[in-house]
Amino acid sequence: MTTKSAFNEDKVALLLGCIIFILGLGKFAGLDLLGWVVKIGMWVDSPVDAWKPATKGMMAGWQSLLATYVFVTGLLAIGVKLMKGNVGRFVGSFTVIFFIAIACYTAGANAYIAANPTQLAKQGIPWALGLSTEAGLIAALVARLVAAHAALQARQGTSLSRGGGLIHRAADLSGPVLPPRAVR
Repeated sequence: MTTKSAFNEDKVALLLGCIIFILGLGKFAGLDLLGWVVKIGMWVDSPVDAWKPATKGMMAGWQSLLATYVFVTGLLAIGVKLMKGNVGRFVGSFTVIFFIAIACYTAGANAYIAANPTQLAKQGIPWALGLSTEAGLIAALVARLVAAHAALQARQGTSLSRGGGLIHRAADLSGPVLPPRAVR
C-alpha cells in the first residue's frame, strides 16, 4: 500500500522558491548568501571563462558551477523526497539534464554568437551574430529536440535517418504543450 504525500509539486515549488527568496533577502542585511551561485557571461577563448560567481572574486568559476549544481540538486532532492519520489533516480536524471543545459547555455554565450555591436571592441572580436547569451536557450531547445527524436527512434527500433523528420517530430513532441490545431 502506498502512502499519499502531503506535498505535491505546487507546494514543493512554493517551499523551495521561498527558501531561495529568503536567502536572497540576506543581501539587505549585508549577508551575501547567494553570491557563490554561477552566472554565465560571454567568453572568447575558453568556455570555462564564461562561468563566474554572482559576486565577483568569491571563488573560481568552476567552483561556483559545482556549488550551484550541488545546492540546486540538494534542494530539488529534498523536494522529491517530500513528494515521496525516487531521489536516486531523480539525481541521476537531473545531473544529465543540468550539465547538458549548462553546456548549451555556455555555447550560446560565446562572444561570436552573443556580442552585440557595442561589445565587439570589449570582447576583442571583429564580428558577432549579436544574439545575446540567451542563444544558449536555442541550443538547449535543439538539443532537446534531437534527444527526444533519438529516444523515439530507439523506442521504435528505427534509425535516425529513417522515419519522420525532425521538424515533424518536433510538432509531435509539442502536442502536450500546444493545442492540436496550433501544431497541425
